Amino acid sequence: MRPVRAVALFMMALVLLGTASCRGSSTPETEPTSPPPPPQSAYDMVLDRVKPDGTVDTATALAAFSLAIAPLPGVTMPPGPRMLIESGTAAVTWTLAHWDDLSADQQRAVVAALKGPPGTNRPAVYRASGSRVDPDLPCQTADSPDAAPLRPALDTAIRDIATHLGRRLTIPVYLSMNKAQQEDLDTGEPTRMYTYPCEKTSVNNVGKPDGCTIHVNPLAMSGEYTDHDRVAFLAHEAMHCYLDDKFGAAYGVVPPWLQEGIPIWVQTALAGGDTRATYYWHKYLKLDKASLFRRTYDAVGFYAQLANSGVDVWKRIDPMTAAYLKGGNAAAWKASGAGDAFLRTWASGHARGARPGSDWDITGYGIPNVRPSAEHFDALPRGASVNAAAPVAGVDLIYLVLPLDSVVTITGDAAARGLLGSADGDHPLAGMLGRSFCTRPGGCTCPQSSPGAGATLPAIAPGEALLAVTGGLKAAKVTIAIADPADHCARPAKHCVVGTWTLKNADIRYTDPDVGMRERGGAGFLMRIDADGTAFLDFNKMAPVVFTATGPGVSGDIRYGGTATYRLRLPAGDAAKGKIGYIDGDLSKIVATARITKPFTAVVFDHVPIAELAAGAQGLSFDGQPLANDHLFECSSTTLVLTMPPGGKLVASWTFTRKS
Repeated sequence: MRPVRAVALFMMALVLLGTASCRGSSTPETEPTSPPPPPQSAYDMVLDRVKPDGTVDTATALAAFSLAIAPLPGVTMPPGPRMLIESGTAAVTWTLAHWDDLSADQQRAVVAALKGPPGTNRPAVYRASGSRVDPDLPCQTADSPDAAPLRPALDTAIRDIATHLGRRLTIPVYLSMNKAQQEDLDTGEPTRMYTYPCEKTSVNNVGKPDGCTIHVNPLAMSGEYTDHDRVAFLAHEAMHCYLDDKFGAAYGVVPPWLQEGIPIWVQTALAGGDTRATYYWHKYLKLDKASLFRRTYDAVGFYAQLANSGVDVWKRIDPMTAAYLKGGNAAAWKASGAGDAFLRTWASGHARGARPGSDWDITGYGIPNVRPSAEHFDALPRGASVNAAAPVAGVDLIYLVLPLDSVVTITGDAAARGLLGSADGDHPLAGMLGRSFCTRPGGCTCPQSSPGAGATLPAIAPGEALLAVTGGLKAAKVTIAIADPADHCARPAKHCVVGTWTLKNADIRYTDPDVGMRERGGAGFLMRIDADGTAFLDFNKMAPVVFTATGPGVSGDIRYGGTATYRLRLPAGDAAKGKIGYIDGDLSKIVATARITKPFTAVVFDHVPIAELAAGAQGLSFDGQPLANDHLFECSSTTLVLTMPPGGKLVASWTFTRKS
């Protein structure tokens, strides 16, 4: 195994405003069939020291080695109960990465602890990346004579991993059967197996191992474990060899959520569940606001949920590791394939069946039959609000009760994704942010005599609900506020479309056969809509719009510049969808440059004011500007989509993201 990581401090979302609000007890973790997880061990406490970016300092590395492998001079054993350690590879890797920081006595102790038996197990020399000193480590050139019973299981794991990864090992893997347990039985925690890559003695060969040795401690061969357990452990260690082979010494700096999370997922994928995997599932399921980037073995749940969302995790292992080495945690995340389907259910899966449907559960080998403890807010009164807040690369989940005959307003960060599950179904958060709902049957409409006249609030069912939130690579908070309908209508309605928006993409198709053109692009265009219907448009930072003329096979791009102002007729109330009317506008300051790029290159016109170009002039059309006509809209706190009404000569949509 590789570096081990501990889950972050236990924190729950608990902002509840309003003196009459009642906060109920947390929903207890239930375990009808599986034993409860053991208490946090000394090794877990060491793993808690992993930094938010996944790195460890020298003191943490030495403490981990002292617990997992053998005590080191000058290192105080961390307090806490001792228990079995999944693997010692992490402790070895961390210590080698800090080799130059160790004292001479500590270096000698590390070498002595890791030396294998004599004879065919004579160690070779290993040089850690960035190290000026080569610690003498037991890199074998053949299996130990007594390793024969394990060899078939190891060979099977190697073949299976190759089949799934789509690549073969280029280095040999040897088994070293340790004659003595490599740890201090009085103070250390016993390790079953550990792995490290090997290099020949040449100092010019740093980075690429010429072999991989899996060390098997006597404990792994004892009656405490079954043959199935040993098969699982070997699959885990074999995955380390594959990653050492692919990435060389650089693999040593990969953070534990990758370095240990991937092998333990492989362990479960190939061999099924086991007691150690179940232990780390318990850690993963805790709603303690732990970032994925601080996890170690408990990242097994992340990879299982990736697979649940339809991602082929095997095909993501190498790209994720390579991406981390180039761009860090964020790059590895992006390479994971965690898309909309994953973000929708990452948080809600932690409900473990509290609501019907697969979106509210997780499946995976070794997962315990538990429902994590979550904050529960009961009988929310009017005037109260509650928050669910997820850390970077993390989740949050809360239970709440939506009161009858009330307005429910949902606001949050633009990055927020997940679900609100209520009695009338599951609601994706992306479409609810910035909107208000009413728990009356049929919804609510503000009376004409009220300042909010015309505002119509769609219905949402009262009663028990679950709010599941993640922001993916960003921290995200979602707030649910409860209000009296009369109080809500006493405030002038703010149109959802009011604000500043940035164009993400335009897609315009001209249905007129004489034109036959399609336009796409235009990102960066800014649009501000004021409450009185005044709109200001800035084209100066707009990306080119690429066009293709379907008939003659002509393509090119149009570049816009300048500014424009419109007067719009906004709909009554604060509706999330409807129609925006066009009154008039000043387009005299907009200029356009059109260029043909295929089948030849030519500039059709350069910085010509749009006012001088009649629709269809020069063979092109320019009446597809956003809001230059009546438009339909759909709006949330984060997104605005404008479309042309059906029946015209344009089929067009403009997708904006809110800037303010």
